[in-house]
Amino acid sequence: MSVIGPSAVAVIETPHTFVLEGPSELPTAFEHDGKLRLFGGKIDPERDSGPLAALRRELWEEIDLPPDDERLFELLADRDFDIQTRAGTIATRPMILFRTGIASINEIRLKIPEQASIVEIPRTMQSVRVNSPRLTTFTHWALTTSLTTPKE
Repeated sequence: MSVIGPSAVAVIETPHTFVLEGPSELPTAFEHDGKLRLFGGKIDPERDSGPLAALRRELWEEIDLPPDDERLFELLADRDFDIQTRAGTIATRPMILFRTGIASINEIRLKIPEQASIVEIPRTMQSVRVNSPRLTTFTHWALTTSLTTPKE
């Protein structure tokens, strides 16, 4: 199995919910089509000074969260995860997982709404279990990790 470039993603929390990226109106050939997933994306070594810089750039591009925002980003995990590539093959991608908080979803907006939606689910283990069929495998693992990792 091949290893591809790393990604930085965030578990975004409000006081009572997880904020997730919902399905796109545009069909694609990804394994996660129709599934809820985390915001974030690939680390671009040409533009990003590291994983947190990449995440801040991605959140600016996706949900209009300013990259110079003073918000705390807590590193939760850095591990390899198997994902489906654009070609439909399975590859290993290093995933750097952060956690951050917002007061409400009114703080963010999708820059390209036809490419995704914003979805909230309750921030409880029961909700993660109930929504498991709607979550990507990585998102399920990430939300569980967030719930079981004490906040710094």
